[in-house]
Amino acid sequence: MDEYRFFRAGEQEELIRLLRGASIYIEMNRDTEQYFDDPNCRAALEADIVPLVKAGVQFTIASDNHHLRAANKPFDPDRYCRPFGVTETNTNTIVRELLALRARRLLNRIPIG
Repeated sequence: MDEYRFFRAGEQEELIRLLRGASIYIEMNRDTEQYFDDPNCRAALEADIVPLVKAGVQFTIASDNHHLRAANKPFDPDRYCRPFGVTETNTNTIVRELLALRARRLLNRIPIG
């Protein structure tokens, strides 16, 4: 699994130290989905991402729609974010605002009473 890791010894801790309290975001995009099929890649991603989440690093979640093919594919960030602990609380404000808009839209469709 180590050969799949992005971080080498000490690099992750240094990044966490540097990013603590900073408004810098790490992007997780749609391409992350493809790595879930390979157990080694998934374990490496988990080893790289979970400590950052626990340290409070903020993430940007992106659809990465650069081509029509990507735009036609369903976008389900929960599939690759939640297993690593990335939730609305540690994503940027754009994600939270979009989730709030979705919730309001759903509430407006539900008849009250």
